[in-house]
Amino acid sequence: MSGLVGRMFREFALTLTIAVVTSAIVSLTLTPMMCSRLLKHAGEEIAVPGLAAISRSIDRMVNFYHRTLLWVLERQRATMLVTFATIVATLIMYVVGAQGLPAPAGHGIDHRG
Repeated sequence: MSGLVGRMFREFALTLTIAVVTSAIVSLTLTPMMCSRLLKHAGEEIAVPGLAAISRSIDRMVNFYHRTLLWVLERQRATMLVTFATIVATLIMYVVGAQGLPAPAGHGIDHRG
């Protein structure tokens, strides 16, 4: 692509590439190291201050996720309807949004001001 839109997509692609590479580096190096330091073996006490509070908050989040997952699974038809409606709305926005892109430089815009 050329012009303003091409420049924007090129910069976005660079940003996305840097984000993916950084995420890969963190997930392959920092995450295993943190797990080896913070996770305890059976029968071992937690030695990190404040980790018990974090563990309780994670347990609350897991319980909330469990309750909401059960709620959604009890309403499978409604969930599928919302999913398909979201897909349709996304496709409509894609078609409508494609018409809103700026015109290529020098085509139909008077820059003489």
